[in-house]
Formats: sequence, C-alpha cells, structure tokens
Amino acid sequence: FLGLELGRAFHPEVLGVLGYLFSQSATLRDASRVSERYAKLVSDLFMPHLFEEGGRAVWEQRVAPNLARLRHPGEWCLASSYTFANALTGKRWPVRHVQFQHPAPPDPGPLKEFFGVEPLFAQVSSRLELDAAVLDAKTVQADPKLYAYLARHADQLLAQQRPSDSVEHAVRRHLVAQLGVREPRQDEVARALGMSERTPQRRLKDEGLTFAGLLEDVRKQAALLYLQERRLAVYEVALMLGYSEPSTFFRAFRRWTGKTPQEYRARAA
Repeated sequence: FLGLELGRAFHPEVLGVLGYLFSQSATLRDASRVSERYAKLVSDLFMPHLFEEGGRAVWEQRVAPNLARLRHPGEWCLASSYTFANALTGKRWPVRHVQFQHPAPPDPGPLKEFFGVEPLFAQVSSRLELDAAVLDAKTVQADPKLYAYLARHADQLLAQQRPSDSVEHAVRRHLVAQLGVREPRQDEVARALGMSERTPQRRLKDEGLTFAGLLEDVRKQAALLYLQERRLAVYEVALMLGYSEPSTFFRAFRRWTGKTPQEYRARAA
C-alpha cells in the first residue's frame, strides 16, 4: 500500500510554490482555483479534479487504460486529497463514498480503515466524495498577505515558462495516454495539440529535444513505475509500454538501466 502510505503522509509543500499556495488559501474551494490556475507549474498527470456535485465535494481522477491497473497512483491521489482536506480545515471529514479505477487488491482492509467506508474497485474513475461543506470551511492557517506574495511569485513563474516548455509537457502527457493503446505518431500528437505537424517538432528542436527521445523517456519512466507493481508480469509491462515483442522491451530497458527488468525488480524489493 505504497500509494496509501504516501498519501497518508502527504504535505503540500512537496509541490513547491503551488503547495504553499494551497496551504494559504482561505478555503478548499479557493485551493481548487489555485490548482486550476497554476497546474502548469507541476506535473499534474495524477492530480485529481475537484468539483461540487449533488451536495458533495468530489475529487475525481481518470487515467488512461494502460495506467488504470496500477494501484499506487490512484490510492496516492485520493489519500493525499483526503489528508490535505482534513489538515487544511483542521477537521476529519467523514467519507461518503470512495472508489478506485484499479482492480481490488488482495486485502482492501487498509483502504477501508483509512477512508472509513467500503471502497469500490474497477470503476470508471477514482473518486472521493465528502460533504460539500468542506469546500467553504475556513482553513486553519491562511495568511492573506502571504497568499498574495506567493500568488505574485507563481505568476512570475508562469510568465517565465516558454512556449516550448508547455509543448514538451503537452507532448509528454499525450504520449503517456497513448502508450499501450497504439504506437504514438508525431502527426497525431500535433493534431491533438491543435498545431501543424512541424510546429511541435520545431519547438522541441529548439530545446534540444526530439519526438523519438521524448517517447523513449516516457517509456523509461513508465517502465520504472510499472515494475514496482509486482502483480504485473514483465511481458505485460512490455505490452503496456506499446512494445509488440517483450524482447524489444528487454533490450531497451538494459540500455536505459544496465539491468534486465527482472534484475531491476529484484533490487527494488
């Protein structure tokens, strides 16, 4: 239950200036607006969407099918959201509903104990529901002056981001979503970003990057994550990364790490 334990110990300051802004927001609803405005300052691949629905505050995360089998991201996402909501408001809010996109673990007991309700699994999304009152509950340590200072700093960081930075981030997100579905193609990525085929290629080149290089790096990072999930066979990891033959994945992994996937998994135990 790595994701659950990391979520239990979550502290927003690990997100840098964005995390400090969260902590200094007057309410959780304000913190949600901070997330929407400044999400580009961090990788938001596993960050949930917070909204109000039917008298409930809802944190929801939906990942690509190739990621849905992994427990750690979904459990971290909802556990850290719950930890943060309670810490921000100084109150432990009863969970009304919790569900996960990944299949049920062998023993769901620790999740039931943490959230206080019976979780559902293999759902269309990972979802946490609390009473909507949590959204407007006053935070315990908000400082308006400090918040204003941090917001100005975050605005400066956003202004310093170059177009190529956001293009690289967007390309990476698209590649992650396509892994295991079909071989990502550069022209498809360009269309998804609303650009001509040459535009992302040119901007990546300006940063010393290539589409093929980004694809390989995304596969490497995903492989290191997938191999931590021991219920996945190595050949399944290869398929999830979009390799038609496990041998191709083995060669690539040895090139990245100097180890076979099995050796890496054994040493990470």
